[in-house]
Amino acid sequence: MGLPLGKKLWIAGLLFFLVATPGLYFFRKETYALNKTVRLVSLRIFEYEELSRHRVFRYKIEFQRDYYKVYLLIPSPEKRWKEIVMIRYEDAVETSMSGFALEIDRGNIVSYDWPAGGRILRPSIVLRFFPAKNSSKQSGILFYKNGTWRALKRCYGAA
Repeated sequence: MGLPLGKKLWIAGLLFFLVATPGLYFFRKETYALNKTVRLVSLRIFEYEELSRHRVFRYKIEFQRDYYKVYLLIPSPEKRWKEIVMIRYEDAVETSMSGFALEIDRGNIVSYDWPAGGRILRPSIVLRFFPAKNSSKQSGILFYKNGTWRALKRCYGAA
């Protein structure tokens, strides 16, 4: 005879779940890594805003292609920046604006800096992140001239 229909459906459903779950993970892994990177970078910006608000220090975050560095302005006569941490983006995620930097003082973003003397031409700019293998999937952080910012789930257009 065979198994009753209810048990066959349970076995088929369990097998489908065991095969579909890892397949879905590998299908969405790139998007997950991208969103995770943007989330971690935005949390790090928020963290240094809070630290600068309570400790009254000035921080600078400088973004490179596959990592970013955080600097602390040493309160001394020569006023030099000291690197305090370097963090790599996870799972081969890169950024579109290598050399972009922002300064945080007393809990607010007070300035933006571009490589080669660039400047904001619009009221806002998007620091885009994308997987190294597929630059069509993009996510980012939107920075406004007034120092406010927000993380974006998806970005469209040219990097």
